[in-house]
Amino acid sequence: MKKFRFLLLLLVLPLCFIFTGCQEKVYVISIEKTGSNGDVEYYTVYYSDGKTSNFSVENGKDGQDGKDLDLLNIYNYCIDNDLYTGDFSSFLKDYLNKEQNDNSGIYSATNSIVSVAAMLDSTHAQVGAGVIYKIDEESNICYVITNFHVVANSQVRSLPILSNIKIWTYGDKNMLTLSDGISATCVGATADYDLAVLKVDTSKVKAKNKNACAVKLADKYSLAEKLFAIGNPDGAGISITSGIVSVVSENISVSLYESSMSGGDVVYTYRVLRMDTPIYEGNSGGGLFNAYGELVGIVNAGATDVDNYNFALPIDNVRQVVSNLIYYAEKGTNTYTLKHFTMSDLGVGLTDSFVESNSQGELVYDVIISKLDIRLQNDFRVGDKILSITIDGDEHEIRESYQLNDYLISVRPNSTVSFKVLRNSLTNNIALTSSQISSLL
Repeated sequence: MKKFRFLLLLLVLPLCFIFTGCQEKVYVISIEKTGSNGDVEYYTVYYSDGKTSNFSVENGKDGQDGKDLDLLNIYNYCIDNDLYTGDFSSFLKDYLNKEQNDNSGIYSATNSIVSVAAMLDSTHAQVGAGVIYKIDEESNICYVITNFHVVANSQVRSLPILSNIKIWTYGDKNMLTLSDGISATCVGATADYDLAVLKVDTSKVKAKNKNACAVKLADKYSLAEKLFAIGNPDGAGISITSGIVSVVSENISVSLYESSMSGGDVVYTYRVLRMDTPIYEGNSGGGLFNAYGELVGIVNAGATDVDNYNFALPIDNVRQVVSNLIYYAEKGTNTYTLKHFTMSDLGVGLTDSFVESNSQGELVYDVIISKLDIRLQNDFRVGDKILSITIDGDEHEIRESYQLNDYLISVRPNSTVSFKVLRNSLTNNIALTSSQISSLL
């Protein structure tokens, strides 16, 4: 049976790190139309240092809705704002080359990565990485996500969250001792999904790296898609490795304890994406990005006996879990057990029946109810095919059973939840009652 390990680094103080500096050259990542009033089109330019700029274009008389956009406008804007110093031909070469644009997205993503250290005692620290998930400058709150196992005490079976946690932003060269880091507080965590949310002062983060920015989330990822892992391998500072998606979704089981500890290991099972991207101890909690610098996962584990057989918690799962933890943190509730329910908690058993592998390499299944608690037999039926789930008005198509449990993480006490099922060639809508939801949360 294949064994897996967390990518956590245990260091003995003094903690000596060497960080690479921030990039010197600023690149355009993308240009997107962000609004229109019928006569004028509004555009936003995204730069590799995390900044944005805006400009507008008056529609031509032919009504082409901004298709007469002049790239010279963008070039002049960059010159006027000291974002570029070359001539126009160099601008076109630098900014419109696809490979360069892809790389510039990764450059920007480094400003969303931090190093994380959690003290076990006065001389030992667990070291990994983290991702800036959300920045609120008005409230001075910056949320950073990392792995649960990075900030949980791996030396005791009860796994309390360590109280002395520090982070360092990308480009911080003063990380010679633990006291140089920015203090962080864990406001929510779940061992079941290996994720934790840290809270730090935004002003302190910006003081260390003015270009520090919240990560951009990918909508999805696909088989064989190019990946970039950004983390803190060997505690030596932020670095990047690359690979591809090997498997879109699978389950692995990992122990949170050393096998030598009394009482044996406590094993957790996680849904992950598999990749051949090289990662090392210290990469735990770091970001996994696509070529556009969008987050597709959080690195958490690797095989113990096979090179480049590594894993990350997938973005569709991470998005729901982190939003849940932040929701309750902002309600004033620090939670170390995720407040949610699953289809199994509802008394529904599911079977995936393979349909096809589509042109994008996605696996499509019919999700069939195979087992049912007697309490729900007036609603669901064994043999029902679940087509979609709707939560608070947002409908999500279901192509594999794990998606249902992912989406259910987003349910809150006052949410509305319904399922669309196919039964005997007829479509039925089945809604959960508010009492059912409240009893499960």
